[in-house]
Amino acid sequence: MKTSASEKGLSGPHEIGVEGPEAAVWRQRQSQLLAKSAPDTVALVAAAPVQRRSADTHFPYRQDSAFFYLTGLREPECVLALRRTAGGTESALFVPPKDALKERWEGPMLGVEGALATARFDTVLPTEKAKPFLANWLLKAPDVLLDLGRRDAASDVLWQLALQGSTGRSGGGLRRLSSLGYHLGVERRVKDDREIEALSHSAAIAASAQCEAMRLGRPGVFEHELEACLLASYRRQGAEGPAYEPIVGGGARATFLHYRSNNQRIEAGELVLIDAGCEADGYASDITRTFPVSGRFSAPQRDLYTCVLAAQHAAFAACKPGQTLEAVHQAAVAVLAQGLIDLGVLRGSLEEVIEGGLYRPYYMHQTSHWIGLDVHDPCPYRDDAGEAVKLAPGMVLTVEPGLYFGADVESPDAFAGIGIRIEDDVLITAQGSTILTAAVPSAINAVEALCSEV
Repeated sequence: MKTSASEKGLSGPHEIGVEGPEAAVWRQRQSQLLAKSAPDTVALVAAAPVQRRSADTHFPYRQDSAFFYLTGLREPECVLALRRTAGGTESALFVPPKDALKERWEGPMLGVEGALATARFDTVLPTEKAKPFLANWLLKAPDVLLDLGRRDAASDVLWQLALQGSTGRSGGGLRRLSSLGYHLGVERRVKDDREIEALSHSAAIAASAQCEAMRLGRPGVFEHELEACLLASYRRQGAEGPAYEPIVGGGARATFLHYRSNNQRIEAGELVLIDAGCEADGYASDITRTFPVSGRFSAPQRDLYTCVLAAQHAAFAACKPGQTLEAVHQAAVAVLAQGLIDLGVLRGSLEEVIEGGLYRPYYMHQTSHWIGLDVHDPCPYRDDAGEAVKLAPGMVLTVEPGLYFGADVESPDAFAGIGIRIEDDVLITAQGSTILTAAVPSAINAVEALCSEV
């Protein structure tokens, strides 16, 4: 049974805690990162910085995904260092020392003793000792793994340390810098049992919140009211908060893929598209449903919705071991393209519509992305040989086909201003796949029934 930070008496403003499974899980992740690396290779990972919001306030703290994946800690201003050794991987964590005045204002800090108590690291030292300690590691390192795309004060210090490690007179030193994100992304692609449990928990919370918002939808409701319903439900159920800014678009605003103003009134007869998810136990969910605010789809809305739903079902069928995300996408595209032909939006054969990309003005995005600690988990989509990654048990992806009839595309008048997307989170299993977000109805009759509930 998981013990939370608050149960250990370590809760604080940054959720510093040491919740999670036994130390062996974190140590295994640390070892796997460098398992294929040359001896003395070093990986440096900084905790996320605290971000200032205004003169004397800060944004809610969210730990860096890579640091959290390797440590399970939410304490800011830490640095994790890993070194490949003959016997495996050696770990060192550098943490801010306890500060009584800061703790009086902000709550408990982890400190060196708290970090040692987790048993996840070989060495734990205060942050001021990082430079002299790491100098010896970096002098011999043939390769250093860093987040090459991150620029902030903490990561800049790591860059400086890594580069200084190549300037000694010993003849050794740094030969290259490598992408931490790529190497760690390969490891993060397949989720372990704990991650699947966390993703399922996040999906359950987000699904419940989505259903609440769909019940609340009525003519005259404002988009921000539905957004508020989602956010309140996430927190009430124990999630950390949203995984990304919710998209709540009524009417023609649903044709904008990342509409986030969420400030307009939704009128009778309009559809509303809600694309939202929460973050729970550090892991994200991502759900989209499009539903009639008046409780019933009109005939044109029903026709388009039926097409998108059929495309999603075709994509689900391709979600199985050995397939690729491109195969999932093409399964959806084939159904959407044929639907656009059948509905009189496009002319030509199915092959002509697909090969010519004639469907793209109405469906311009991919069907799937990885999901995990990040809503768009930064895991490679191709292997080292450049081939598309084949789906395997433990991988989790979204399936989100859509059709969009914005003002910039030609369409029958009946379809003008309609945007529809249906999205679920899917776990690949040995037998095929499991839809983690299936608790939110998507069938037309079920959607209408939910929207009509009082």
